[in-house]
Amino acid sequence: MLKIQYTYFSSALGGTFDHLHVGHESFLRFALERSQKIILGLVDGVLLEKKIYRSTLQSYEDRKRALESFFHHEGRKDDVTMIPLFDICGVATKLPTLEALFVTPRTLPGAKIVDEGRKKKHLSPLVTECFNMIPDQHGGFLSSTRIRLGQIDRDGFVYLFLFAEDQRLSSTMHTELQKAWGSVLKDKPATLLAAPVVLIGDITTKHFLENNWPFSFAYVDGVSRQEKTITYNPGVITKTLLKNPAGSFSQSVVNHMIEQGTKNHQKKVFLIQGEEDVLVTPAVLCLPLGTHVIYGDPRRHCMRDIIVTEEIKETLRKLLQ
Repeated sequence: MLKIQYTYFSSALGGTFDHLHVGHESFLRFALERSQKIILGLVDGVLLEKKIYRSTLQSYEDRKRALESFFHHEGRKDDVTMIPLFDICGVATKLPTLEALFVTPRTLPGAKIVDEGRKKKHLSPLVTECFNMIPDQHGGFLSSTRIRLGQIDRDGFVYLFLFAEDQRLSSTMHTELQKAWGSVLKDKPATLLAAPVVLIGDITTKHFLENNWPFSFAYVDGVSRQEKTITYNPGVITKTLLKNPAGSFSQSVVNHMIEQGTKNHQKKVFLIQGEEDVLVTPAVLCLPLGTHVIYGDPRRHCMRDIIVTEEIKETLRKLLQ
């Protein structure tokens, strides 16, 4: 059996590795190919406090398990030691036997801090190995933040490109999307207070307004399924008028929805000229993980609550494609 010649015996790297994706895996393989032993600092504690959409960031244990599974699959689990990382340097300024530090362009500034720390302790400087992270499928930056924001999946697929142009739903697709998605919503769940809530439809929006339930923003068309006009109190509807033809996904409306999803709205209601019911699909596909998308189900006489997850995004993506 051919013996692998490694460049380094002992190296270090650090990161959050949330929602482990193909970019992470490429970076880790880059390090594994060059170092026989690796100390991996897995970010925890105060370093997580400024993460965007921290509410859907995976726990330390879940991230650790995903990494262990990856290293096991690569046949290198015994060569990697994982420890919590509570500051930029971790053990990299303490171990004299370390030879290299693996970084990406975004973590490269940390390498300078590590070397300054080692110099103060009279330790030899580390070789900095910088890996250029792979892009998503359309050339953008592939990151865990964008996964949590609902923009891409772990393979770098960009959900927005499902709506790169206006498109009409086929009869088959329309039938599929009429199925019951999510769980029945009977009372105000406590989780609505801790997550973005997007409402689709007049009856649902009126119910939330009348009961003073919290929500972020809503799309209505002012007409019920029985063709009855729905009226709102003065000032409830914003002045923005959006057009979404019946049985279609309008690119401009999808872009508007994504923009609103990044804002800290409270009870913004937008009027749709056309049909708003079909907007449940782009809402689930393009909004952040953890978002509640709530809509009325007239066939079953209830409201339904879809909590946006990676799994349901993938299911709807396959339907659209």
